Amino acid sequence: MKKDKKIVIIGAGPSGCAVALQLKRYNISPLIFEKEGICELLKSAYKIENYPGFPEGISGEGLARNIERQIRKEKIKVIYEEVIKIYYKDGIFSIETKKRRVKSDILVIATGTEPKKIPLLRDKNVFYEIKPIFKKDLKKILIIGAGDIAFDYALNLSSKGKFVTILNRGENAKCNMYLYKKVMNDERINYRKNIQVIDVKKENKMLKIICKTEKGNIVEYADAILVSIGRLPSLNFIDKNFKGRMKGLIKEKKLFLAGDVKNGMKRQIGIAVGDGIKTGMEIYENHFKIWEG
Repeated sequence: MKKDKKIVIIGAGPSGCAVALQLKRYNISPLIFEKEGICELLKSAYKIENYPGFPEGISGEGLARNIERQIRKEKIKVIYEEVIKIYYKDGIFSIETKKRRVKSDILVIATGTEPKKIPLLRDKNVFYEIKPIFKKDLKKILIIGAGDIAFDYALNLSSKGKFVTILNRGENAKCNMYLYKKVMNDERINYRKNIQVIDVKKENKMLKIICKTEKGNIVEYADAILVSIGRLPSLNFIDKNFKGRMKGLIKEKKLFLAGDVKNGMKRQIGIAVGDGIKTGMEIYENHFKIWEG
């Protein structure tokens, strides 16, 4: 087997970084493409309390810093450019950004997920990620959604001095009990159920949010809306031609998907990291391992 095979990893989240770190254990140096920063989404997590080795829990920002430090220590090359298209021809992948095209023998897609969007919400103070909110002087935030991410975002915003209202269109919250209890005990967070946003208007620099309830329509006011109604695999750079070849390339062990991009609702940091390590091991065993005997 060729020892000089090139490996490209798209995405420097926990899973993509885990793939790279595992490969470095075999003295294999992959190249990572990342459009934002190392573990950028992880930095938004208020606290990770179920990751082994941190009995008091650890903030997403803290864990992301540790992972980034490890990537730098291992001298793994990261190119901070967004991949816009990938091709496969004559046994070689071509990974294209606006600035360059790189070829590789093996490709790992670890691009994670992106938020589902609500078309009717178009105001500049409607957000789908938490990070931009911290860059503005916004005090009162309304969150649409009632899953783990929505509740975690609420705790994060509250810890930064924001006042938060969570709107759940259903009866039951979909978050885990740890987050639910934390939110219920937080004086800065107001949780409301059986309420659905039906329209948003601007009124004196505030957002006027018309909501439907069992007893009729009501109005809420906020500086900003944060939408957290679910996430989808982040695969916008894949066209129909490549998508049609993916199943075969995965079967041939040339293409690998790792982490949240393929794990559906099972989006946990521990699963993503384990998945990345497993992917690194599979690449080594299928492409680099030299058997003796």
